[in-house]
Amino acid sequence: MTVHVDFSKMEVFKARAQNAAAAALTTTAIAVQGDMRRNMTKTTGRRPSAPGQPPAVQTGRLRNSVVHQPATASTLVARAGTNLAYGKFLEFGTSRGIAPRPWVGPVRLQYATGKAQKVFGIHFKKALKAGGA
Repeated sequence: MTVHVDFSKMEVFKARAQNAAAAALTTTAIAVQGDMRRNMTKTTGRRPSAPGQPPAVQTGRLRNSVVHQPATASTLVARAGTNLAYGKFLEFGTSRGIAPRPWVGPVRLQYATGKAQKVFGIHFKKALKAGGA
């Protein structure tokens, strides 16, 4: 008995899988971006948040600066975050007396403990069924 396995379409499948993974990673980064933005609290009167609590939205500049960078099929890396220096100062505090107001860490923890796999898995399956869009 002989078994014949045809691998001629393997490169096509690999390309579809890479495209689907890039689409799913991008969707996951968009979800992280949204959760980071939602984690910031709205206040009235421009009051700062309490130490240990996510930053209060005073001008909206930090919240609006949170963006995502899409993944590509060749790199399969997506990112979400801000390039504003004071985002890091708020997250970790400073040696000059600003207490930490974590807004990235709690979201990161959620995604590290299963949310990323769930979001990615759902969107990877959808993208793969759609042809690796």
